[in-house]
Amino acid sequence: MVDFPVFSLNLFHTSPHAAASLRRLNRVLLATTTTLLVGAQAVYANDVQLPKGQRSLEVRQTQGKVTYKGSRPRPAQSGDRLSAGQGLTTAARSSAVIGIDSNIGIVKVAEKTDFTVRNLTIAADGGRVTLLNVHRGQVALQVRPFTHKGSRLEVKTPSGIAGVRGTEFGVAVSPQGRTAIMTNEGSVAAEAQGQSVMVEAGYSSLIYPGEPPTPPRPTVEDLSLKLNTSDAYRSGLVRVAGKVDPINAVIYGDQELEVGRDGSFRLESLTQQRNWATIVVRTPLGKEKIHRIWLR
Repeated sequence: MVDFPVFSLNLFHTSPHAAASLRRLNRVLLATTTTLLVGAQAVYANDVQLPKGQRSLEVRQTQGKVTYKGSRPRPAQSGDRLSAGQGLTTAARSSAVIGIDSNIGIVKVAEKTDFTVRNLTIAADGGRVTLLNVHRGQVALQVRPFTHKGSRLEVKTPSGIAGVRGTEFGVAVSPQGRTAIMTNEGSVAAEAQGQSVMVEAGYSSLIYPGEPPTPPRPTVEDLSLKLNTSDAYRSGLVRVAGKVDPINAVIYGDQELEVGRDGSFRLESLTQQRNWATIVVRTPLGKEKIHRIWLR
């Protein structure tokens, strides 16, 4: 709580005209004190006060359990502002939509994602430079074409950087640090280990930790799952092995499974249902398909 001075004016021994003037002044001071107090409460509630003209991102929508990462972690809410060093984390079955200032675009944050604003600056020609971090999870971006040469948007992951100049694309980071990039419109420059490839619309690329990006390949958006084995033990364990498109993520419950370079995956876990296992296959753009696998 912020303490403000309380003003008191003595109205004794004054003329009627002076007394009226002092009463008006008292009302002005009281109104000013009330306005300052309301403003202080608003700053406390939002956990940040942005100087005029400073760039920020805006949380436009949240669903499920979304946490605001600032000086004090708390539940995120629509209208929260994110500046450099702040961000969001989403739990299972939770998501958020973030707007980039100046109508540059939006960021759709999927479940189980750790997202941070790395830096927000303005270039010498007035262009906006937006640098974002995705430590794990998946984001899909829709970015309008830039109008200044100095404008730039980058998404940094543990294994590489995706830079754009106006496009629609998705970035997914696995628990092992593998980065999948899928471009729907425009082009994305994928960079890692001092090498860069241009991922044009309709193409995808993978970046494995410590390696340069893979050569872009046409995106087929194959959400199918080829099953090799599926068993359920009497002890309540389920064992599933299969194969998917290597660009995709495979999720079982709250767990994202490791996908091999050939798309193979293996699951050994406690059963969540009695006679089947539900596995989700998801692209870096966020499109997904639910597979229900009957257990023998």
